[in-house]
Amino acid sequence: LRQHKPQFITSLKSHLTTVYPLHHDHDNVTSNTVHLHFPEMFSGAEHIPYTVTLICLFFYVYYSFNKIDLVNSKFGIALTAVITILGSLFMSLGLTGLSLGGTGYVYLVPYLVAALGLENMLVVTRSIVSTPAHLDIKVRIAQGLSREGWNITKNLFSEITVLTLGFFLGILDSSIQDFCLLAVMGLLTDFYLQTFFFLTVLSMDINRTKLVDLVQKQNLRTFQHP
Repeated sequence: LRQHKPQFITSLKSHLTTVYPLHHDHDNVTSNTVHLHFPEMFSGAEHIPYTVTLICLFFYVYYSFNKIDLVNSKFGIALTAVITILGSLFMSLGLTGLSLGGTGYVYLVPYLVAALGLENMLVVTRSIVSTPAHLDIKVRIAQGLSREGWNITKNLFSEITVLTLGFFLGILDSSIQDFCLLAVMGLLTDFYLQTFFFLTVLSMDINRTKLVDLVQKQNLRTFQHP
C-alpha cells in the first residue's frame, strides 16, 4: 500500500470482496475523498546534540594539534577535521537516500562516524609528524601512511564486515538495516575524505610550515652575515 502498486491493490480488493460478500456492491457507492497535506515542521532542537558534539570535536582537535609545532594553522586543521566528518555524513545520506529522523538507530550513525574518523585522523597525523624532519613532505606522508595505513584499512574492513552481516541478519527489522547501511556508507566516505581531503590539507599546512622556517633561516643568515 505504501508503494501504491495497482496489482497488489486489485488483488487485495478482490480478496476482500470474496471474504466479505455483504460489501460486494461497494463499487456502486460514490464517495468523496479529501486529501489534507501538512507541511513538515522543521525543528533544529534535534540537531543540537550533534552540533555540540562537533564543537567539542573542533576544540579537541585544536588543542591536540596545539602541541604539534609542525602544524602551522591549528584552527585550519581543526576546521578541516570537522568538515571531513560533516562531508562524510552528507555524502552517506545522499548516497543512501535515508534521513536522520525517525525512531530507529540511524541517529547514532553520525556519532559513530565522528568517533572513528577522529581517531583515524589523529593516528595518521601523529604517524606523519614522527617521521624524520629532513625528508620531503611527500616522503613523510608516504611513510606515515605506510605505518598506520594497514591498521586503519584492516579496521575499516572488519567494521564493514560486521555491519554487512548485521544488515542481512536484520531483515525483519528495517531500522537495523538502515543503521547498518548508513554506517557502512559513512565509514567509506569518511575514509575517502580522510585520504583525499584531510591529508591533502595537512600536507599543504606542513609544507607551508617548512617554507616559513626556511625563510626565517635565510633572514637570520642574512642578518648575521650582511
